[in-house]
Amino acid sequence: MKFKNTLLALVVTTLVSEAAVTVDVEEVGSDVVISWSGSLNTTALTPGGGWAGGLRASFNRLLGAGGSNGLQSLQAPTIGFSGATASAGTFSTHAGTITASSTTGGGFGFLLEGAGTRIYLPHGYVDGTAISGSQTYAGQTILTLGIQDGFNYSWGTGATADNITVNATASPPATTKLGRVFTNHMVLQRGEAVNIYGHDSVNPGKQAVSVSFAGQVKKTITDGDGNWMITLDPMTANAIGQDLVVTGSSEVSIVDILIGEVWLAAGQSNMNWRVEQSPTPAQASTYPLIRMCDWEGSVGVGGGTVYNATAFSSLTPENFYRGAWQVMDATSVKNQSAVAYFFAHNLAVDLNVPIGIVDISYGGTSTEAYISPAALQNEPHLKEAFKRPHLCRNLGQWTSPRLFKNVYNNDVNGGNYTHTDPSKPHPHPLAPGFLYYTSMPFLIDFTFKGAIWYQGESNGEFTKGKYQINGNRLSDYQTMVMKTLINDWRTQFGKPNFPFHMVQLPRISGGGHTMWPYYREAQQRVANDMDCVEIATIMEYGGSSSNVHPANKEPVGGRLAKIARAKQYGDAITYGGPTYKSHTVSGNKITLEFDHIGGGLTDNDGGLLRNFEIAGKDRNFVAATATIVGNTIEVTAGSVLNPVAVRHAWHMNIDVDLYNADGWSSSSFRTDKWIVAPGRTIRVACIGDSITVSTGLAGGADSFLAQLEKVLGTSNFEVQNYSVAGAGFLLAGNKYSDTASYTSAIAYQPDIVLIGLGINDLSAWGFTQAQFETEYFAITDAFIQSGQDPLIIQWKGLATPDSTNSNLGTWNQWIEEAAGSTNSMMLDLGAPLKIQTTWF
Repeated sequence: MKFKNTLLALVVTTLVSEAAVTVDVEEVGSDVVISWSGSLNTTALTPGGGWAGGLRASFNRLLGAGGSNGLQSLQAPTIGFSGATASAGTFSTHAGTITASSTTGGGFGFLLEGAGTRIYLPHGYVDGTAISGSQTYAGQTILTLGIQDGFNYSWGTGATADNITVNATASPPATTKLGRVFTNHMVLQRGEAVNIYGHDSVNPGKQAVSVSFAGQVKKTITDGDGNWMITLDPMTANAIGQDLVVTGSSEVSIVDILIGEVWLAAGQSNMNWRVEQSPTPAQASTYPLIRMCDWEGSVGVGGGTVYNATAFSSLTPENFYRGAWQVMDATSVKNQSAVAYFFAHNLAVDLNVPIGIVDISYGGTSTEAYISPAALQNEPHLKEAFKRPHLCRNLGQWTSPRLFKNVYNNDVNGGNYTHTDPSKPHPHPLAPGFLYYTSMPFLIDFTFKGAIWYQGESNGEFTKGKYQINGNRLSDYQTMVMKTLINDWRTQFGKPNFPFHMVQLPRISGGGHTMWPYYREAQQRVANDMDCVEIATIMEYGGSSSNVHPANKEPVGGRLAKIARAKQYGDAITYGGPTYKSHTVSGNKITLEFDHIGGGLTDNDGGLLRNFEIAGKDRNFVAATATIVGNTIEVTAGSVLNPVAVRHAWHMNIDVDLYNADGWSSSSFRTDKWIVAPGRTIRVACIGDSITVSTGLAGGADSFLAQLEKVLGTSNFEVQNYSVAGAGFLLAGNKYSDTASYTSAIAYQPDIVLIGLGINDLSAWGFTQAQFETEYFAITDAFIQSGQDPLIIQWKGLATPDSTNSNLGTWNQWIEEAAGSTNSMMLDLGAPLKIQTTWF
């Protein structure tokens, strides 16, 4: 490889004097621009090759290491020619495929495929016809693209002989660097102090660094690790591009920087859904004001994918996310997040200032993936999800199985992957902490206005089997998860009221989505409880199918923009749908009051309000009549004379017709917080040992069963005790799962399971944690598969008369970790019992 500080060039030449194409590769600021011009002789090549008609279209990319290798600019109808012979080596050693940020021209390229090659030219190409075009690869260098010097294609003999030879030179890497988010064409936040930061590898702790931008010059000294950061004074919006220059041990500059509003976009596939996949086209009128920075993950999570050494090398903060800022045009906009783009478009129309978006969304991911490792390890259930995500039952039905398949059942080290650093997330895009770990260290010092969020499908997806979960437990648990995420980001950004606007999950059909009403409730609880958190309701944009990807993202981005306009930019507009606030009971009627009524409540289709249910104290919900009365709704049912609770749209595939006059739909809601509402007595099963058997007590009112019935009441609860004195999880000769009581408890199909086992296992210590967890998971899975969605409550902090038992602390830890991995609710009995020594 030759290194030069001059213009970088890759020359493609042929032996036919007038038939040649020259490809120039130039580093412009932080981008690489590849341009080509000239003509070719194709006499000795065969058009079409193995393709019907030889047509190719809509590829604008560099293909690096892998099955194919080369350059494609094929957005116009293109024909591929075969017959060229490739020399040893490859055109590029880049790890995988990278899409060009922007492209002009088309119908050109070259590709190595196995032992063969393809030369691409416009369909119907006539030899000697001039062709030209260019591609830009934002945030790249010749070295990062891995373009190799001397690679050669050749074909023909004599007068038909021709070839393509690659000649590449690259500059030595700069010693002064900007952080990853700083690239050409970016947007900086207006009206706030803005941090500019990076690294200088020369003279750590002593190197002077200065930053010049928009008339400001700021200076600093690198820290002991070579990192540096300066803070620019607040600036006004500016749609005219300006250059930023950093001078340290070397000089680096980025160009065409605008000043406006900058938002962070995150979530899973619905946020990642592309503009070209949406039925609503992008609007060219705001292209000049919108810049988008799409960070794409470099490793997929397909259910059949088995990670190899190359994949693992990309699952690092340095290599996982790739992308840079782009100017919007008809080509570049296609591959942007549709929700984020339409959000930006609506803000640009309203504010008439530049709008910048940094998008770190990743399909299929969990909320937990975006939480920092430190925050995850500070919460008992999240700690277990972070520690052992491949075994966890509380990460939704997709995360753990895919992580196990991709990482733990892989072809590296014979399939025996060992996680060696407990402070880091497991190497998988869906693993708790991973997306934070690979994105936020590069962004937490950057200045954002706020965040938009569209995620939850993975966290609300639980089907029958070991991943089923009680609805109430899901609502509580996911409320905790989302609050942890938001508080964590606010701590990291140093902004206690950092705006966080989320999209609520819409209607859907299909058996795997029965928990979505509970998840929507969790989203609403977070918005109700936290300042500067708002909800964009989109119930009507879901569908009657089981497709979790409603295609029309324009109204989703539009509603998020209305929230931002109202909450961050002072527009006096309605920014939400009717949201349940409170209710009163009078006779046979329940009256509901709402927030976000806007211009008033309305039935969107002009008929009777649908999908309201009402129940008495028997918790048996029946269809109800709902009538709009002023700004309230009155709910009744002839069969419910003494109502207690109302639910609205508390099922899948609900066509919501309750709106406000400003066009915002309502969502599902309930006035009750019942753990279950089966329309019958709630079944509670107690499984345990002598404590729950009440050994030593005379029975009657003092027994465990009697005391629990007294607390719960017998009108709505039926308590059955399936405990066995002396039993344990693994106790030889009295293993609980071997008893008839266990079989009866499963057959009972309880709604609530209270587990009080464990004390007796201490007397027969000698088993491993893995053996215990296998047994614990089998017991909890059996109850889940029994036909109900039970709430499982695990006693933790087991106490004994002999508090010096050397295994007690370890045993309690194992029980807590197992419960944390299954999403069992944990009830601390250790603290109140260990001080009552006379009770034993």
